[in-house]
Amino acid sequence: MRINRHILHNALKELVRLAPLHHPMPVISDVLLLGTDDKLILTTTDITTRLTCELQAQGTPIKATCVSAKSLVSMTKPIGKKVEDVTLESTGDEVTMMTANGNVFRLPAEDPQTFPAEPSDEDWEPAGECQAKLLQAALAWVLPAASTDSSRPNLNSVLICRDAVVATDGHRLHSMPGPFCPDQPLLFRSMAATVLSHILKRDDWVTITKRKTEELRLRCGPWQLDTNSPDGQFPEYARVIPRWKDQQVRMVFDSNNLRTALTQIARLSSLGYVRMHISGPAIVLSPDDSYLNEASIIVTALKSVHDGANFEVGAQSKYLLDAIPRTGTVEVGLCKKKNTPILVRADGRLAVIMPADLG
Repeated sequence: MRINRHILHNALKELVRLAPLHHPMPVISDVLLLGTDDKLILTTTDITTRLTCELQAQGTPIKATCVSAKSLVSMTKPIGKKVEDVTLESTGDEVTMMTANGNVFRLPAEDPQTFPAEPSDEDWEPAGECQAKLLQAALAWVLPAASTDSSRPNLNSVLICRDAVVATDGHRLHSMPGPFCPDQPLLFRSMAATVLSHILKRDDWVTITKRKTEELRLRCGPWQLDTNSPDGQFPEYARVIPRWKDQQVRMVFDSNNLRTALTQIARLSSLGYVRMHISGPAIVLSPDDSYLNEASIIVTALKSVHDGANFEVGAQSKYLLDAIPRTGTVEVGLCKKKNTPILVRADGRLAVIMPADLG
């Protein structure tokens, strides 16, 4: 089959994200290829999630075959910006790629029968639809807060519900209004949400369906993602979000000024923690390391509401930097009461950050 090399390579770069390099089942590290009369269908999976891309192609169809996803990405990498087609053929034992100038590349193939079967097309029910750019923006915001702890699958996930798109690792929470309102909450594995965030194209439309077996299917342009929801219930996240008006200090900052100061202080902290001393209409930032406590930067707020005496709060600088946009303004809410979360909000996005006990 003949296909544009750049298009093929770009699709494979997204597909390979899902194919683990090492797996007890070697075929899970492969990409499944299948050629029809006018399409080349490529699929990868990590068992829990399956990603498929259909690309326009011409020529003789190829039978289903499996080859190393990583090797195929490397083999199809274009040389420079030259636009060219490549021809793919399958002999059963190997896959051959021929370039326009006659170069031939070969990869050993595996039995496609060992590749996990595709989910059936029966019993799917509509769950929602939205513009791809809106879902991509929501995922980009919440994913940094998702847990990476595989022993806590309910936190290693992204929740889409009527009120918001949410992710949390127990130390911080990111939330923003969702691009659609599902009748029932939808829970996506973090890996599936990460892969999805890369394939969503700005002008495409996303359709989401579900089955009673906790399976979810998303279609967007040439892509289809099938996944199942993780075990367990997502935490009742609304309970950990304090009311904005209850924060003793509520400040508005120039985002760039605050980010720049935090970045400079974070570089001086060996563990990444910063102290925020609330002093009138300003925050004094300093690293947690005792021998560097004299290093500090004062950031004055554009607006400030301060009820009560000055106080100090500690936090992980990475969490703060992930929550503060690069441009515009950002609101920060803090409270002297122990273990009261720090609130950061901007343009409808909310970050809830647990303070650090710095002694």
